[in-house]
Amino acid sequence: MRRTEKDFLASIETTVTPPPDVLLLHEGPSGSTAQQPGNAEVRALLESRAPVLTFCGHGHWDDPVAPLGNGHVVNVDARAVILSPG
Repeated sequence: MRRTEKDFLASIETTVTPPPDVLLLHEGPSGSTAQQPGNAEVRALLESRAPVLTFCGHGHWDDPVAPLGNGHVVNVDARAVILSPG
């Protein structure tokens, strides 16, 4: 039940127009360093309309946070994330 790359990217584009506050993906964008692997096409798509927070997994990052457009991508692979009011 997997989508083609084209359908996956089209689905993301529809979802982030306008950008939501939070986006949850299995395969996420690449980070800002070579040690943060991910999908470069997803990153390119999100750069100009990034949610405040994009959560993803799939690949392991030792440094779990990277800037993404005006927001951040958080790789939660093998981690728990707790959000609480500021």
